[in-house]
Amino acid sequence: MFNDKEYLEIETKLNVFTKKYNEQKEKGVYEATYLMKLKKDMEAELKADLQAYYDNQQTNLTEELEKIKEDWVNEQESLKPDASTQLLKRQELQMKMELASEKELKDMLEAYKKTAEGDKVELDFLRVEFRKRDLATEEIHLKAYMSEYNAGEEWRKHPEYLEKDQKLNNIFATRRTNMLHISDGDQKRAVQLNVEAKEFKGFAKA
Repeated sequence: MFNDKEYLEIETKLNVFTKKYNEQKEKGVYEATYLMKLKKDMEAELKADLQAYYDNQQTNLTEELEKIKEDWVNEQESLKPDASTQLLKRQELQMKMELASEKELKDMLEAYKKTAEGDKVELDFLRVEFRKRDLATEEIHLKAYMSEYNAGEEWRKHPEYLEKDQKLNNIFATRRTNMLHISDGDQKRAVQLNVEAKEFKGFAKA
């Protein structure tokens, strides 16, 4: 993401501004106030370009994540049985939970924790049964695992969703720095938007 054309163009613009600023400064004919304003204006333009890039990326990624969610929800809706079949399933699940022993309920939780798979409706009934029987510890564990494994929100485990969500998190993490974070293979360089600074500051493992 941080190597795309629009992003790298900001670095190119920085280098152009740096060259122009240094040339003006080295001439020795411009007043300090002019040079200070020139530097400030150049850096403000670079920072505005960077924030505009982040805004655009954030908007696009958010829309793409929502589209993945919508597609998944629509697919699940199309696979749902008719209303009478759903009602029958819920009644059967409720009876199954009510008739199960405490050990059987705990075994259901352990099975879910091992596989991270479970029908959302069944898990909800199991959580209700834990609450009815004052099995607070088991209820807390089930809620935690349902959250961790996105029970009922399986689109969050989709590889494309994970990739785009990571990119969005990278934007949130880097936009506050007002620096360019450019990958070079397995390394990355942090570029300060300072027209007096060197083109990059150090190297670090990505």
